[in-house]
Amino acid sequence: MSHRSQNPNNALPLTIVDQIKLWEMERNRLTFNESVLYNQFLSQRDYELVRDYAQDIGVLIHHNDQKRTIVVNKNGHDDVKKFWKRHSKNS
Repeated sequence: MSHRSQNPNNALPLTIVDQIKLWEMERNRLTFNESVLYNQFLSQRDYELVRDYAQDIGVLIHHNDQKRTIVVNKNGHDDVKKFWKRHSKNS
């Protein structure tokens, strides 16, 4: 383990500086996108239909089959919502 000496020009201890750099790296690793969450599907079939449609049109960001949740990007929300309204009227 290398030992770095304290920089007399730096007001913060090196361990604090290192921790701040680690936090910044972690924050920069994530990307944030506006999105819409769909959940509370009444059936597995309804969930799969919406999930597959969102995937087909390229707006699906995330899905969880066990919890029946779907996340779509905000730009795709209107298309998915219109699809669901058309489908639910015909069911």
